Amino acid sequence: DYCSFDLTSNDYSFFDRFADIDTLMITAGFGRLALFKDLDEQYIIQSMNVNATAVMRIIHHFFHKISAEKDFYCGVMVSIAGFMSSPFFSVYGASKAAVIGATYSASKELAPYNIRVNAVAPGFIETDMTKATAERIGITFEQLIEASVSVIPVGRSGKPEDIANAVAFFADEKSSFISGQVLYVAGGPKN
Repeated sequence: DYCSFDLTSNDYSFFDRFADIDTLMITAGFGRLALFKDLDEQYIIQSMNVNATAVMRIIHHFFHKISAEKDFYCGVMVSIAGFMSSPFFSVYGASKAAVIGATYSASKELAPYNIRVNAVAPGFIETDMTKATAERIGITFEQLIEASVSVIPVGRSGKPEDIANAVAFFADEKSSFISGQVLYVAGGPKN
């Protein structure tokens, strides 16, 4: 089920309604292209709160419910921006890098409780968010796709289905021996 929740809220009891689950996929996050010098402090605080702190709070909130389950899977959506330094992505990249680090550590700590924790790191994916990015920077979506594809080794942009397939794999019992991993879904290797 899809549910909307204000991740900046102090009250996470919203999640108490999900008592009988065996998979948790957290896709919290937002970002915008901007030079670090052009960001205001409120944006920095909100980015870290939503993209990093909220993810860790959700995992923590569910821990006591999921630690009693057999073979529970927890996944988080990160980004290739968490692995690289790039102008315009300083805060977004830092927030996703924080979640990558938390994924590695949480997977080790939670493994004895039969909880697997992995992450999916999308590259350029054709979504409404990337369409909005093109509009914000003043180019057509086709121009953004063309520019992105020019540096993607497989020669195409990603589709939402590419990410869904990665998430489904991690949630499946076929990946029951995989934990603490970040799957780089970007049409090529990490550089």
